[in-house]
Amino acid sequence: MNESLILSNLNDPERFRITVFNEIDSTNSYMMQLGKKGAPEWSVAISEKQTSGRGRRGHTWQSPKGVGLWFSILLRPDLKPEYSHHVNLISAVCLSDFLEREIKAKTDQQLSIDLKWPNDVLIQNKKLSGILLQSNIISDKINYLILGIGLNVNQTAKDFSGHLREKAISLKIATGLNWNREKLLAGFLESFHKDYHYYLANDKIMILDSYLKKVLSMGEIISVAQNGEAVRGIFKGLSSQGYLILQQGEKETVITTGEII
Repeated sequence: MNESLILSNLNDPERFRITVFNEIDSTNSYMMQLGKKGAPEWSVAISEKQTSGRGRRGHTWQSPKGVGLWFSILLRPDLKPEYSHHVNLISAVCLSDFLEREIKAKTDQQLSIDLKWPNDVLIQNKKLSGILLQSNIISDKINYLILGIGLNVNQTAKDFSGHLREKAISLKIATGLNWNREKLLAGFLESFHKDYHYYLANDKIMILDSYLKKVLSMGEIISVAQNGEAVRGIFKGLSSQGYLILQQGEKETVITTGEII
């Protein structure tokens, strides 16, 4: 990744403090430490390769060199901690909308990019991107959030290890084209900066509505992996805090952690 190329593709590079690594264990881990040192909002860490890329619930994220976007953004939203998950929803909606526009502009294809609660971005029912939100809270106030995003860009099928070939996809596989990663990252940062401020300035219901328009399995019977068990019910909607509402008979349960399986 070329820092100069990223900056040259930003409309206002002064908004962001960008650091590019050739290799790092985890951009999220790096940014968590930077946040503790008082780094400003919109500090961004990008790495060509992660040796210990992290997903949710202790999962690893394959982050090979030269083919994807592995980056983390430091945010300091004026939000109550119980609403921090809204940032996860905003980022997922923004990323899916942005990529749909980019694919349309580059290929003239109208490919639908869907969301799978809580943090997956899918195309053709395969995982294109994952999001990891970590928080630092002091005295019931958000000190900072770290938004980590892994986006598969130029991988071919052989770049995914065995079990992932059936589950993962890249922009190159979906469109048949190579993508300029610096330009793609810069475009997303600009788009996300705008959407982030827009959504946080408006009613919280708007965030939930935008997410529900793109999420899969709404109104369907689903299974959610939680604490080593599968919980079944109907995906009824989202709570005001952005968590999954599971209807089981006459009972509604709010699921704050877990993943749809």
